[in-house]
Amino acid sequence: MQADQLKRVIELHARFLKGQNVGRAANLQNADLAGCKLDQVDFRTIQASGVRLNDTSLILANLSKSDFFGAHFERADLRRANLLGADLRGAFFVETRLAGAIMEDVDMRPGAIYNAGHG
Repeated sequence: MQADQLKRVIELHARFLKGQNVGRAANLQNADLAGCKLDQVDFRTIQASGVRLNDTSLILANLSKSDFFGAHFERADLRRANLLGADLRGAFFVETRLAGAIMEDVDMRPGAIYNAGHG
C-alpha cells in the first residue's frame, strides 16, 4: 500500500471512530504494511485479516477489538500497544516486541487463511 493511500485510510478511520459521516471503517485485509511507522495510530475495530506488518512499528498503537486473523507480525514493535479483545487467531509472531502490550481477552487460537487459488 502506498504511503498516501495509508494516510487516507488512517484519516477516514479516525473520522469513523468519531462518528462523522465522512468517515469509513478501515479495511486492511491482506494489505502489505511491512516496514511502516504507525506509532500511536488508532486502529480500533479495523478489519485486517492477513495483513503483513513485518518490521512495522506500532508502539502505543490502539488495536483493540480489531480483526488480525492470520496477520503477520514478524519483528514488529508492539511495545505498549493496546490489543484488548483483538482477534489474533492464526497470527504469526516471530521476534515481535510485546513488552507492556495490553493482551487481555485476546483470541490467540490457531487458525489459517485458505486461498483457493481462484483466477
